[in-house]
Amino acid sequence: MAEEKHGFKFRDQDYFEKMQRIYSGNSMLKLAYIDLENLLEKQKEKTVSLYQALKEAEQKLQENPNSKKSKTKHQQVKQQLEKQEKKLAETEQLIETDGTILDLAAALYIYNEHEMYYLSSGSNPKYNAYMGAYRLQWEMIKFAKEHHIDRYNFYGITGDFSDGAEDAGV
Repeated sequence: MAEEKHGFKFRDQDYFEKMQRIYSGNSMLKLAYIDLENLLEKQKEKTVSLYQALKEAEQKLQENPNSKKSKTKHQQVKQQLEKQEKKLAETEQLIETDGTILDLAAALYIYNEHEMYYLSSGSNPKYNAYMGAYRLQWEMIKFAKEHHIDRYNFYGITGDFSDGAEDAGV
């Protein structure tokens, strides 16, 4: 998808299989995905919790209709519930159109005792809101730390972390 988006051809499947053979025991091809049924269940639980919070906020507002704190709390919970119901509907629609399991991102990592290399990756821009690429990075940073690998090489960044850097914000 990144190749299509940016108009280039990088590597084919054979390359990734070969890299895993060459670096057997020191490479990982990772996939970030989301189970929308699981997400939907959590969203439903949160919706129920917000309905309960709204009911409580309404009750406090009835008890003290002039309370600024109660009015604010009621409005906040109401807004949270509206956003949650929107998320719920979006997830249900996505299940309908795209299925229950979404592949978010994939990456190839190679490592040795000194350094973890984030060699290559790609993601589906349609699902960027789920931050699959970030999750992969975080899990591999944790892996590196657990295995006492002191360096994490993102490849492709300049290493200049000033505000004026060519790749500032990466």
